[in-house]
Amino acid sequence: MDIYQKPPLDHVRQLLDENQLPTEDLKNPNMDHFFWCGENDSVNAVIGLEIIGANGNDGKDEKVGLLRSLAVSSSARGLGYGSALVKRLEEHACAIGIEQLYLLTDTAEDYLLKKGYTKIQRENASEAIKRTKEFSGLCPASAAVMRKSLLR
Repeated sequence: MDIYQKPPLDHVRQLLDENQLPTEDLKNPNMDHFFWCGENDSVNAVIGLEIIGANGNDGKDEKVGLLRSLAVSSSARGLGYGSALVKRLEEHACAIGIEQLYLLTDTAEDYLLKKGYTKIQRENASEAIKRTKEFSGLCPASAAVMRKSLLR
């Protein structure tokens, strides 16, 4: 399975819309940390990383990331695209110094628990994550907040 970086924005928006995920804050510059799988210019699956650097809850500097926009087209589910993209995004995040990955989800909690993510209370999220558009309004307050340490 081939994984590509910087998917076409219009294809990403279409796939996210189909999966009822937010697209309002997507801009071309932050597509540098998005990955996709597909054939013939068709985006079958996508995942993105929003890089956030800030002070952690304990006052120490940390570099955190927000895993966002994991979506697989209905015709491509069960083919391993999601797993391959999560793995690739985590490798990319490690390579650029991300220490913690966070995400918000209403639909993929069980799936991401199997990938090593832990559900946390909203108040325990990094202050930097709390300031993101996803945390503060794009994702519903009922969304599960999850975290994974990338430190080895």
